[in-house]
Amino acid sequence: MSETVKVQRELYGNYLAKAEQMLNAMEEAGKRGEWDVCMLMAVHASISAADAFCVYNKGERSGSQRHEEAVNLFISCAPNDPQVKSATRHLSRLLGLKNNVAYGERMAKAPEAESAMQDAKRLVSFVKERLMR
Repeated sequence: MSETVKVQRELYGNYLAKAEQMLNAMEEAGKRGEWDVCMLMAVHASISAADAFCVYNKGERSGSQRHEEAVNLFISCAPNDPQVKSATRHLSRLLGLKNNVAYGERMAKAPEAESAMQDAKRLVSFVKERLMR
């Protein structure tokens, strides 16, 4: 069974604000060529965006350290929606980067950081669009 944390639905905006702050930090790091910071901020922006989406839709967010559980909770908000499925792919790719970017010995390269930035921007944009309807 997945581990979730109950959150008052009206607090979804706090998670969305955090996602936007991390996108800003991601873009600034990208301008400076700090690819590892850029990628880590992309990952964290995606986590906050996913939390916003889940809190808004379900009143809970993932509390698990297992990334696949966060992905499953995200998609469970609208499992038959093709746009949610597409957004889930962005989330899954970004979460798959987290451990190597945060803890690995290899330095990130510009092309992979640019790809992560695109995924993060698309995911946050999708969540904003859905929650601001």
